[in-house]
Amino acid sequence: MITKQILENKFIYIRIDEDGIFARDKTDTYNDESMYTKSKRGLKKCIEYIIATFWDDTKFRDVIDNCEDYGVKYRRYCWMD
Repeated sequence: MITKQILENKFIYIRIDEDGIFARDKTDTYNDESMYTKSKRGLKKCIEYIIATFWDDTKFRDVIDNCEDYGVKYRRYCWMD
């Protein structure tokens, strides 16, 4: 069971819950780039890794890279689209 968590620093906002991962890039205020996970395969290990390695310098690209490393499918988009 995945417990709801919010991880946030000056670069990124991450919400983790039973639906997966939602992340928003706080540095790109013009496009408001965001992503959410679409698959469950590899998600638990990916979430564990994101939580364990979340620091003050974690950026949006780090979450994207982690999803790709664990084979988690995601959708990346801009709120302004």
